[in-house]
Formats: sequence, structure tokens, C-alpha cells
Amino acid sequence: MSNAPSQEQAAGRPKGCGGGVSVRGADGQFRKRSWKDISPERSSGSNDTTQPDVSHQRAPSNATLPGQEPLQSQVDWAEDGGDWSSQSDSFQREPSVLDVYTHQLLSILEECVPPVLPLGPDDVDEVLESTFCFPTFVETKGVLNYDSFVMPGVCEVPLVGGGIAVAHWCNCCPELELQRCIFSGIPQGKQEMSYLESQAPQCIHLKALFKLGDAVELTASKLCARSSESSRAQSSGEQVAEERVLLLPFRGTAPKAALVGTTRSDCVVVVEKSPGRWNCTECYGKGKIKCWHVQRVMGPGASFEYSRMTPEQFEEQLAQDFDKTTGKRRLKCLSRAAVREAHRADQDLASLLMRRGTGQVGFPAVCQVGAPSEGECGSCKRPWADSFVSLVSGTIFHLLAPVQTQVQVRTCPCGRTVWHYGGRADGILNFNDKYLYSYEILQWYANQMWRAKVPFVSMWESVLSMYLAAGVDKEALKLYINQRQAFQDAFFDYITLLDINYSTSFRCTCAPPEGVSPADHEPSELIGDGVTLGYRADLSYLVTPWKRDNTAELKTGSLHQNRTFVQNAQIRGALLRFAQPPGKAGAGLIEDELEQLRTSLSNTSAKHLVYLLDSPQLHQARFFCSERAIEFLRAASVPQAAAILLPQEVESIIELLISSEHLRLADLGVARKLAERAPVLGRFLQGRLAQAGNQLGEADCLLLRDLLVVARKSYVEEPIEAFKKLRRRKMDDAQSERDSPGALDMDAMSEDEQFLRTGHYFPNQPISRQLPPYAADSFSQKVGPTCTKYKSQHKKLTPGIFPFFCIFCAMCVGFVVLPSAESPKIVFQTLFTRFRKLKRFICDNVCHLFSYALNREPKWAGDIHSLIDRLHTVNHKDCSPAFGIDRYASLRSVNSQRSEQKNSRLVNAKTQAAYMKQSNFLIFMRYYLHCLNRQEELGDLLGVDK
Repeated sequence: MSNAPSQEQAAGRPKGCGGGVSVRGADGQFRKRSWKDISPERSSGSNDTTQPDVSHQRAPSNATLPGQEPLQSQVDWAEDGGDWSSQSDSFQREPSVLDVYTHQLLSILEECVPPVLPLGPDDVDEVLESTFCFPTFVETKGVLNYDSFVMPGVCEVPLVGGGIAVAHWCNCCPELELQRCIFSGIPQGKQEMSYLESQAPQCIHLKALFKLGDAVELTASKLCARSSESSRAQSSGEQVAEERVLLLPFRGTAPKAALVGTTRSDCVVVVEKSPGRWNCTECYGKGKIKCWHVQRVMGPGASFEYSRMTPEQFEEQLAQDFDKTTGKRRLKCLSRAAVREAHRADQDLASLLMRRGTGQVGFPAVCQVGAPSEGECGSCKRPWADSFVSLVSGTIFHLLAPVQTQVQVRTCPCGRTVWHYGGRADGILNFNDKYLYSYEILQWYANQMWRAKVPFVSMWESVLSMYLAAGVDKEALKLYINQRQAFQDAFFDYITLLDINYSTSFRCTCAPPEGVSPADHEPSELIGDGVTLGYRADLSYLVTPWKRDNTAELKTGSLHQNRTFVQNAQIRGALLRFAQPPGKAGAGLIEDELEQLRTSLSNTSAKHLVYLLDSPQLHQARFFCSERAIEFLRAASVPQAAAILLPQEVESIIELLISSEHLRLADLGVARKLAERAPVLGRFLQGRLAQAGNQLGEADCLLLRDLLVVARKSYVEEPIEAFKKLRRRKMDDAQSERDSPGALDMDAMSEDEQFLRTGHYFPNQPISRQLPPYAADSFSQKVGPTCTKYKSQHKKLTPGIFPFFCIFCAMCVGFVVLPSAESPKIVFQTLFTRFRKLKRFICDNVCHLFSYALNREPKWAGDIHSLIDRLHTVNHKDCSPAFGIDRYASLRSVNSQRSEQKNSRLVNAKTQAAYMKQSNFLIFMRYYLHCLNRQEELGDLLGVDK
């Protein structure tokens, strides 16, 4: 695409500009006409309204001026002065570049003339111009280039002297675009015409356009009449010139392409490179791989089969999958009796499975229906013994071989009640009387799915391979090849029938404090990390589990500019370079830079840092901070809250230190507490005390006093007037929080229904406090460059899940499905609303989480010790070193990779999860995490450490 035109040009019109006009007179000769000939009133400033002025008025394509006969207007493109009729035998001679170009265009278009861009004036009946779109031509290779599209156009203009002429333009030449104002009624001053008149006939795209029109006997008047107009819409700050997306009519080997019209760049072409993968020819390769133009094509507004689920569709699907009377998932199988897990099975069933494994017991030849508990028909009240008995040929899928059997079915004479074979006493799950599954094969997959990547399709292929090795005939196996879906449904029914107490499974097993029962015990130290494990996004509809009172006053937090110790970005950058260790690229300052930094820093609120610039290290003609202060200076210079360096727990220690007479730490216990909770600050003070004879100097006290003042501002809730001065945040509908549709009463729902609607599962941590409306959600604070942790998001899958684990016992206490790519929002909302006794949280994105919490709940954020795990600390180069868990000696034995180790098991389920709908995914992941908790409880037989 060429350079974008001005905003006035762009409003509802295609790219390009006006060109010279060729008019055929009564003698049949073509003559070039300039814009002065067309509109002399405009150049002279006449106000005569008896003649039409093209700068403000257009006539329809079939219009005639008063007293004049319409002139047949054509554009003279032939180099010898003839019209297209003289070129009708062009394909009989050696084909030219134009011939090849036109021929290839004809071969790929559904219509012989390219589609018209849906851009034009508001009144469709008075459209005089048309802009066409087709791919460019690579002359050196003789092929079409689908990564570059051109948009030549034509329009009709009434002549002052009478008649109608045809103007032309193309966006392939920026100089041509300058002349577009002549025929658009946009006054931009006098334009030079000489270049336009000499270059316009050389445009191969215009030549190809009129040759295509000639091939189907379309005159210039008919070409100009091929325009359309669509309604306006808004998307991502650009005005969309059409509500729908226009598909270009390519066929054959040509890729699918779509036009997205905007007022900024008039029209953007999006091409489908491969099935489901669209590239924007305007933004591709410019750092905007997934630009909003592609989203426009792939989104709900386009006529594609992929779209998000609506609330009505979700309610319909939930009614099919969930039984509100029982509060559980609706079963597809015919078995109804609850089943215990293998390690908790009753003695009779465990003995049966063991004897069947040794060959002492086989499967029943006839699977008989047991006596029901009711004993009579619920409709006619006839006894169960009067029912008719029928047999159905069935197959029991066992782990080693399929077993043929007869399945008994009992039907009441009234026909309203049917009793089916349950199978629990025989260790069999009856799916549909025809297909039955042994507990052994179901338990085998239940133990394999979380140990290795074994999706359902791979598992079923393995089962068939074992059947083949056991001697089953190949022809017989063909009957079972397509039974993977039946096994998958049977497995989900097996999970539903398992008598699992998930409240006990998702509970922290650490010893509770004295006086607290294990059921009331809440974890106080958590670790978490998101994992890209998603299901089909088109089958997803999640609602929030909490209620918001939008009529309440906005709750404020602290302001970033007040809680940052060094507020000037340039000074921060210089201090961070000065605080880098020698040898790093770009680290250190030269002598002039050091003096300039000293002068600039002296005039700021952080002026008491100046003394740390004294006695620098010299390395290869560059100055670096001294070894004892390098870590502290870096922590004080990052664009993050000073409370990270000086947390609440040590504020009293610092205040007592700078106000004491001896300016030293009171005792060893105080020094140990300072080193344990604020290790970066503690090591700095220990070094200063050792250097100055166990007594702080005046400069140290002034620095600590300033740091204490700024750190306390991190927990101050600023007045709402301070937030209203900030830039108002533009809310995006796609990212806005989706509340419960129809004001659903979550309290009246069962636990499983809430789980299937919200994607939040915390059986032992119910919502203890609601989220108020926050001012930070409506007003944006400019925080400058910080840590860059962003997650990519799959275009057809949900972003993933975020499980929470206890730091010490490693039990998963709950998880949440991420509505968007991993961000601090959902983590903050979960921690704040559910965990009342939380004291420490470890996460690789905790730097953003801490700032997010300070903007909304500063006091709550100050009570939580936020840390980055060891694996990701090295990547947080622009974050405060006080976030690193290795700085804290008391936490060096803590396994901070707990989440990564658990997530390495969770990613085994990626393949099967990618094809699931929301309800199946949530039930599957809950059971999957239960298996990981069971591993921690019972131990892994494979020898993996807990």
C-alpha cells in the first residue's frame, strides 16, 4: 500500500487521486482536458450557479446537463491514440505484459471485473466513482503477487461546457494521489497537472481495469456505476467504512482475500495464507501480526463459521450437559451406581478385579439386570418381576482383548420403564448396552493421562494395537476403529460416577495452627503460574463469580508517581546504568555523564542519593557504583514502588534507627528481622555501619528518611480527584469483564453449576469479600517501561488455566480458567476475594501483580510478601532485586519451581483439551488436578519425589 492520504481524503473514499480526462467529441477524436477546462468557475472564483461545479456537485452516471446530449465517454489508454476496439486482436500477437496480467486476472476472478470497494458518498443513487481491487503483477516472474494489492479507480464528472467525462486514478503512485482532491470536492489549492497527464496513461493497473471492462463489454459509465455503500462502525480507534467484510471473489488456486475499509487507510486487504491463518497485507511484518484488521475478518462481524458463544447458546448447551436436579453432570451411560477410586474401592470389588487379573474370574456370559431398589414401575406400579426380558449383543472392551457378551434389558409391560444392566458388581461400566467398558481399562487411562501425553485418540489406537497383538482378527478390529468418541464419553461418565470428595482433595494438608481444625485451615503461603492449556474458544462462555455494586463510589489506591523514589525517567536510566556491574554492554557512565547525573539528581526529591555516586569503581574509562551500594541503588532506581525495598514490617525499625541517638541497630534480633524481611536494604545498612564504625552518617539518615516517606505513600488511598486528573481508560468490549447474564443468583446454584459457569474452582475457599468498583479500572496511570511479560494467545483456544498450590505441601487448592492471556487482573481478583489469611505469594509475574494491587487495594498488598521464583528471576532485569526469592536466606529451602513442575504434568493434557467444550474441559481438569493431589498424598509409584 502507498502512503495514507489525509483524513479529509480518506473519509469514506478509496485511495488514489484524480487524473487527466480523455473526452471523445462529436468528431470521434479524443482530447485531453485539464481540471481548469472542467471547472473554470473554481479557478476564477465565480459564484455562478447556472453551470454545475464538480467541486461540490456530482450527477448520476446517466445524467445529462440541460440542453445537452450525453457524450459517450471513454478513456484513451492505447499508446497510438486509438481506443480499446483497435486492440481487440491483442491476444493474437505476442502477448504483452498487460495481456498476461489481464489474462491471469480473468482466470482467478469469479466475475470478469474485479469487485468494487464499498466506499462512496452517503447517497447511493448519486455515486459517480468506483475503486477496484486486484493483486499486483510481478513482471520479472510473470505472476500475481497476493501480498500487494492495488486499487485503480474511475469516476464521472460533468463538464462545464456540457457532457460527462471520465477521470481516473490509481494508488500506485503518490503523485497521482495528490490530484484526487480535484474530483472529490476537497479544496487543497492549485495542483500541478503536467506530471499527472504524462504518468496516468502509463499505469498498467488502469489499463488492466479497462481491458477487463472491455472483455465483458462494460463501458466506463457502467464501471463508474459499480459502487456500493455500507454503514459505518468503530473498531480500535479507526473508523470502519463498512460494517461487514467484503470477500474478494478469487477462485481456483488463488487464496481467499477480504477487504476491510477504514477511514485512516481507506482499505486494507487481508489474505488467508493457510486454512484459518489470515495475514494483513498492510500490517504484516511490522510488529502487528495479529492486527485488528485480521480480528475484524475472523471476528463475529464477518461471515465465517468461527464465532464466540452467545448467552442463549451457552444456556442451551448447559441444559444438555448439566442436570440441575442432581447438581451434577448429566450422564450418557446407562450405569448409575457410584464407583470408588481404585485405592479406596470396597473389598469385594477390589478382590474381583484382582482375581480377574490373575485369570481366576472372567466376564459374565450374560450381563443380568439386578433387582432395582424401587422394585416396581414408577408409572403403572407393576412389580419388577413382571417385566419382559430381552437380550442385546454387546462387547466388553477390556484392557487386553474385547469380550463378547449378552446384555439383559428388562421392560415393564406398560413400556414406560426400562431397567438396564448396571455393571458395578462385575466391575463394568455399561455405556449403551452395545458397548461396555471394564473398570481396568478406565482405570488404566485414568492413571496414564497425567503421567504422559496420551490423548484419547492415541489411547484408543494403543488399545486396538493390543487387541491385534492378542490375536483379534483385523476385520473384527475395523468395527472398533471409530469408537474413540464412545470411549471418551464413557470415561467422562466414569469420572462423574467416581465418589470423590473434591473438598478433601483440594485442601492444604499442612498442620493447622493451634486451635484451628483441618477443615477450617486456610493456606497462608501460595505459589501459582499460568499454563497455556485451553479448550475451544467458540464453545466458551464464562461469567464472573462475584457481584459488583456499580452504583457504589469508586475505590482508589495509591498513585504510581507518588510511590516511585526516583521519578525522572532519564535520571533513572542513568542510575541504572551506573548500578550495573562492570563488563555489561552499555553499563557504566563516562566522566561527563557522571557529573551531569550528579547535577541533575541534586535538583530532585531523590537528591540524597548523590553521595552514593562518590568513590565509584573505574573500569575501562567508565565509572560504576561501589560494590556495597550497587544492589541498593538499583532497587531504589527502578520504576517500581519504594515499598518493595522498604516493606511495612521494617518501617518501625528504620524509623527507630534514624531517630535514635547512636544511629545504630538496637540489637541482633532487630538486625536479623531487617535482613530477613528487607534483605537488600539490610545488606546495604550493614555495609554502611561496618564502613562508618558501626554508626550511620548524616547522609545515610537523610536518605532513609526520604525513602521511608515515599514507601509509606505506597499504601495511601489517594482522593478520587487525583485519579480524575489521569487519562480516562478506553474500555474494550472484548476485554471488559463479563458479568453474570440476567443477574444470575449464584448462591442458589449448586457447587458444580457455579463451577461450570464461572471456571473458578475453590471448594474450601468461598468468596469472602466482593470487589468494589475501582478508580484504576477507569483511569490509566502512565508507569513507563517496566518488566515485559506478555503471553501469546491462541486464536481458537482459550488462554489457559491458573492453578494455585500450597508452597509447603504442594497440594492444589483451586484453579481458575483465564478469560484472557495471563494478566495480574484475574490473579488479584482470586486472591483478594478468597484467601483471607494470605501472607506470601510466589509468581513469575508478581512485579505486575504488586503494582496492580497497589492501584486498587494498597493496604492488602502491603500485607502480602510478593516474590518471583528462582527460575524467572533472571528474566526480570528491569525489576527490583528485592522481588528475588534468593535474596531471602530463610526461603532458600523453599521449592519455588513447584508450579513449573506441576505445569509440566498439566501440559500433557493439551491435545485432548483442545477439542473439548467448556463443561467437559472443567470436569476433566478438576479430575486431572485431583490426580496430581492424589500423587502428593499417596506418593508416586514411579519414584518421582513429592
